[in-house]
Amino acid sequence: MVPRPEQRRFCPPLRRRPGGTPSADREAEEEDLEIIGVFHSHTHTDAYPSATDVAQAPDPGWHYVLVSLRGEVGSMRSFRIRDGVVTEEPVVLV
Repeated sequence: MVPRPEQRRFCPPLRRRPGGTPSADREAEEEDLEIIGVFHSHTHTDAYPSATDVAQAPDPGWHYVLVSLRGEVGSMRSFRIRDGVVTEEPVVLV
């Protein structure tokens, strides 16, 4: 069963430890929530996944939202990362 949209949430980037479950995964499961993506900022580069971001992308179904603080005006972009392939998707603010 998929939770209602208001029960979905983003979480900060996670590092999965071998043999362990990240606390965000446990917490979401306990609260009957579904993690649908992660977000983080790039302070000095564009809002585009780095090679490290791509290599550490844990779930091909997630949305990877990046915020860049580069320049006078920041930017926000969202991507899907599947099998090392980065695909940008539209961002709609409501």
